[in-house]
Amino acid sequence: MFKKIVVCLDGSSLAEKILPYVTEGAVRFNTKVILLRVLDVPSTVAWIEGTPPDTEIVTEESQQDKKEVEEYLESVATSMRERDLDVECVILHRISPDEAILEYAGENDVDIIAMTTHGRSGMARTLLGSVADSVVRQSRLPVLVINPPEITDNVQL
Repeated sequence: MFKKIVVCLDGSSLAEKILPYVTEGAVRFNTKVILLRVLDVPSTVAWIEGTPPDTEIVTEESQQDKKEVEEYLESVATSMRERDLDVECVILHRISPDEAILEYAGENDVDIIAMTTHGRSGMARTLLGSVADSVVRQSRLPVLVINPPEITDNVQL
């Protein structure tokens, strides 16, 4: 069915809610799992360095972030590998997480993208945007998005 799945993680426990779904599917279909984290590069850093935004830039501060993220992704990967899954960890430095996810998936023969929505709406969504929404709208691939119970339980109508 699916040979390669990208799992978008941001380090939050909310984003990790996708992992049980991915793990079960990957075990059942012998799917390679790519744990992907996009580290933000402030657009001002890109311009100061004289490089246009959305290129890969690694600053000294982001090197420390990268080390922490590597440890985090490896800890997630370890638990998945215990289920005999083929897991790879990837860290990208980009200004736009949604574009980074889509570009990576397109360039690496990914079959499906999996992520969790943070459930932002109203002003928060306007100000912070929705990576999940953008990925779903722009992707040419199937996208598995879950809305965890913590979010749906707190929605007020």
